[in-house]
Amino acid sequence: EPMSSKSRPDSSDRELRQLTTAEMEEFFHVSNVVVNASAGSSVEPVEAQDFKTLIAKAIPVAPDDSQLADWHYSPWCQITFETEKQKWSADLFLGGLVFLTDQQGSTVALKLNF
Repeated sequence: EPMSSKSRPDSSDRELRQLTTAEMEEFFHVSNVVVNASAGSSVEPVEAQDFKTLIAKAIPVAPDDSQLADWHYSPWCQITFETEKQKWSADLFLGGLVFLTDQQGSTVALKLNF
């Protein structure tokens, strides 16, 4: 089914938790970044080096933040990467919202600071 130009990231089906300060500090040193464009997205995916900069400047979003219920543009790309302590997968939305899921399946939200 094709993606619409806007969609809800549907955080309601995700069990979100707050990102820890220690985890945020790990984002200054990410490695093994793999970027894949989202199906149906006409926007070029972010480059791996640019993602490293964006994730280091990202702002944590609390699990109960009202912006999670707002409309966001379609998924932009999916990214996998590693920090010193674990592997992450990320779903980036064009509006700057990011859902990060760690290797245990725990999900946090960030807002990219473009």
